[in-house]
Amino acid sequence: MVNSHDPHRPYHIGGKPIKGAKEPSKTYKPDEVAVPGFVCDLPGVRQELSCYLNSVRRLDDTFGKTLQALKESGFEENTLVMFLSDNGIAIPFAKCNAYLASTRTPWIVRWPQMVKAGAVDKAHFISGIDFFPTVLEAVGLGIPRGLDGSSFLGLLKGEKQSGRDVVFTQIDMKAGGDAVPMRCVQDKRFGYIFNPWADGRFWYRNNNEGLTMKAMVEAAPTNKFAAQRVKMFRYRAAEEFYDLRNDPDCLNNLIDSAEQRSEIKKMQGRLHNWMKQSGDPLVCAFENRNWPEKLKAALIDIYGDNYTKPAKRQPNAAKTRKKKKNERKKRG
Repeated sequence: MVNSHDPHRPYHIGGKPIKGAKEPSKTYKPDEVAVPGFVCDLPGVRQELSCYLNSVRRLDDTFGKTLQALKESGFEENTLVMFLSDNGIAIPFAKCNAYLASTRTPWIVRWPQMVKAGAVDKAHFISGIDFFPTVLEAVGLGIPRGLDGSSFLGLLKGEKQSGRDVVFTQIDMKAGGDAVPMRCVQDKRFGYIFNPWADGRFWYRNNNEGLTMKAMVEAAPTNKFAAQRVKMFRYRAAEEFYDLRNDPDCLNNLIDSAEQRSEIKKMQGRLHNWMKQSGDPLVCAFENRNWPEKLKAALIDIYGDNYTKPAKRQPNAAKTRKKKKNERKKRG
């Protein structure tokens, strides 16, 4: 198992390597960046994404060296290699979230004589919980009963598998322990997200906002799209429903759409069944999602202080200004 800090922050700034880290084989300029549609195309966003791509490139370099070492070891032809990422870019809506940008991540496999080079499977959904049983089957070991995941070894061999038309994703807590539970089910066309903490007052933040969020907040007073994105990120909606085929950036929440009512109920039902099947303690909160007091009670019962402590409201503007004024006085 080989892990890399890249592309976590601090991202690589071209010509200014971090102590102990090498310069990547290529660096990127802000105008070379393709800005994702779920954030704003702003100078600050482009600047951060260009540095992010620098770190991604260095990760690619590291992976290349790993494969070179494998080849030199003599085991290249007899080794199953899996390259995967645990989340999307560390910017708003793409990390610590259940959106497509956060959960649709790389999973590349190399297995000489077993996996056809260049093959791409666009028909089946796999999940991180499938890694363990897949590797066990690949090396000929028994798979324990009761696992949530299942082996996709057959897919690697070019076979088809049933039951892989949807994928379930979830978050319970951020780094540090704050409870911001999210549950999601998605298939090729639609995605449904349940955010039980989103009550219209809870002010959400995470540790991965960076220059991108800063740029959008600064642009919000005069940029309508930036203002919408910032508001959605901070407050969300208790339920979200997206047409992923036509809206992969998840910009238009269709949860109140009469046209999609049957699909929404279908996805809600699939998520509910999965939560019961997997023993998800949040199932009670989901069943009480239309009763605010019962929902809140369920969350406190599940998460205790981890839910009540981070129930932050939007920072008081007057207190923030006073704090900054005092800081300036201290600096003289």
